[in-house]
Amino acid sequence: MSRWQFWIDRGGTFTDVVARKPDGTIVTHKLLSENPERYGDAGIEADLEILRLLCSALQLARVRNARIAIGHVAVFRSLARAAQAGPELEAQLFEALQRKDVPELRNLARALEAKIRSAILLLPELYGGPEVLAAAEKKLPRIAGLSAALATLRKLARACKLPVSFDLAELRGYHYHSGVVFDAYCDAQNGAASFPIARGGRYDQLYSRFGRATAAIGSRPSSLAQRHTSPSIARLESPSKPFSTQKEAGTPSGTNANVNSVNRGP
Repeated sequence: MSRWQFWIDRGGTFTDVVARKPDGTIVTHKLLSENPERYGDAGIEADLEILRLLCSALQLARVRNARIAIGHVAVFRSLARAAQAGPELEAQLFEALQRKDVPELRNLARALEAKIRSAILLLPELYGGPEVLAAAEKKLPRIAGLSAALATLRKLARACKLPVSFDLAELRGYHYHSGVVFDAYCDAQNGAASFPIARGGRYDQLYSRFGRATAAIGSRPSSLAQRHTSPSIARLESPSKPFSTQKEAGTPSGTNANVNSVNRGP
């Protein structure tokens, strides 16, 4: 064998590169994926910039009936912390809320303070257009983190150039995200797509796990969108079926040049 061979698994945060040298040795490397992101900025302007970039990208792509769905994990998190729910109860409430299982929520919240219990039971009903934010402002208790989350969502609603909806029970990536989360949808050829074509959100705590504490927010095409719309994006396969042999012997592995030579997806 006279060439290097490469396999790429590109995730939302990290890209894994596997290479086989001409002598058959396997080497690996992990890189940060390149997506529209803002680091080191915990303010609303970073949230607005990423949302505007996503909206502009969807408009330029001329996808049909593009729309944005937005949530904020601090809505539920603030209520759970105000209730002083322990980790086990918080996890149970989270699971029930994800399923929008109101009877189970009512059972789990029965021992909580009345105003917190009422607020948690109201969350599954708070979905729809920007009017949802006005209803939440009126009906939910005034807790610092919750009020700040609603203020952020109001600003995003005003800035969004596409039709926007809100779901205050949306907790996708609850243990990953730290603030706003958003999904982009469009119409497929046979009707509305059943999966988001792009996803994003704020993940201020993520990089502290790797010794690089910083605020961060970003967006990326969803894995399902890549699978259905961008077959050129290389996914990690068995080394017996290489995707590329574009680099000649002697080329160092694990560089951005290598990743880009294989991964031509968005």
